[in-house]
Amino acid sequence: MLDVIRVNDTFLSWCAKKRGGVEMTGKKRISVVIPVFDPQEAHFEFLYRAFESIAEQTVMPLEVVLTANHEIKYLARLLGEFSNKFEIVYSKNKSRNASENLNYAVKIAGGDVIKILFQDDFLLHTQVLEKCSEIDSKNPWIIFSYIQANESGESIGLPMFPLFTKRLILGENLIGAPSLVAFAKDSFIKVDENLVFLFDCDWYLRMAHKWGYPKIDTQVSVAIRLHPGQATHWAVRHKKREIRITKGNHKSASKTECRCVQDQTP
Repeated sequence: MLDVIRVNDTFLSWCAKKRGGVEMTGKKRISVVIPVFDPQEAHFEFLYRAFESIAEQTVMPLEVVLTANHEIKYLARLLGEFSNKFEIVYSKNKSRNASENLNYAVKIAGGDVIKILFQDDFLLHTQVLEKCSEIDSKNPWIIFSYIQANESGESIGLPMFPLFTKRLILGENLIGAPSLVAFAKDSFIKVDENLVFLFDCDWYLRMAHKWGYPKIDTQVSVAIRLHPGQATHWAVRHKKREIRITKGNHKSASKTECRCVQDQTP
């Protein structure tokens, strides 16, 4: 039977012991964090596919954390299908944008390792979380290779391999979306909450500045879904302003580029 825990009427945790599947053997407890923004309830199928891909993993996560600034009315359907696989945590919060929502999700996550998976995206093979458990002090973050998918989830185009370049600070992102990233929780540097379009570019640069370049996993492991509802389509109007903010975040005291802003093939 499912337990429902309410704290201040804003935090709900549905806890169930996993039955079947492979237990997480290791040493690392993995939280999958899914920042959600779907007030019109238009993308249940997207989130369902993300959950399916997590349930197929050879290593089960400690939890899947959903955060949103609104109720997720189809959450009960996800609970009915997946609560016997892993713990599902939902927290409603007052985030104003994706940056705040992501920071909040990481903050409340209980795992040693955090795997980001935005609601549109999904894992492509069964060993993604197993690879996440290999994160350690020498390699505190990892970025997976990916392929793009259409609205129906069908792969389109060629595999994409993340790459750091000098153009990242200008918003030319050859790395990919945050759904490709996993990291040790204690290595997390908060996303700049003043950014809505370039928050990922800026965050990658600051993580690289602090911890060095990530390990790049060349196995195609994540599908990044393209669809008309993506924030990318409306947030692009902020690009010029946010380039100035990002440049400011990456200037040293001598006003030269910091060491993370350079071409690099990790």
